[in-house]
Formats: sequence, C-alpha cells, structure tokens
Amino acid sequence: TNALLLGRNMYKTTSDGMKWTFVKEVSWDGQFSFFDPQYGWAVARSGEEIVLTYTSDGGSFWRVLQPVVAP
Repeated sequence: TNALLLGRNMYKTTSDGMKWTFVKEVSWDGQFSFFDPQYGWAVARSGEEIVLTYTSDGGSFWRVLQPVVAP
C-alpha cells in the first residue's frame, strides 16, 4: 500500500508504513488532496500569500498554477 505523510516535511511509504522515505521539505503549509500516488494538489500558504499548486511526481516537485479567469 502506498501512502504519503504530508506537511512541511513530506514522506512516502510503499510498505504499509513499515518504512518511510523522505520526499521533500517545503517552506509552506498546505491542504493536500491526492487522487493517486503521483498526482496531487495543494492550497499552499506562506504568510499572507496563498497559491494553488500541483505535483505529478508524488510530491518531489510542486508547480504553481496560474489561474485564468474567462471573460
């Protein structure tokens, strides 16, 4: 079973929690939502700044989404 432990320090397991591997440290707090072990979203907050970010590699790299508002 795959699982992620998410916070400022992110860890993952593929062994039902018997062994955890460090993934990444981030400088923001987030509300996370993953729909599989690789793809997820987070509402990230650092101070007063809030952004929507996503990952496609299990949390190793996070990209900020630049929303577009249609007219």
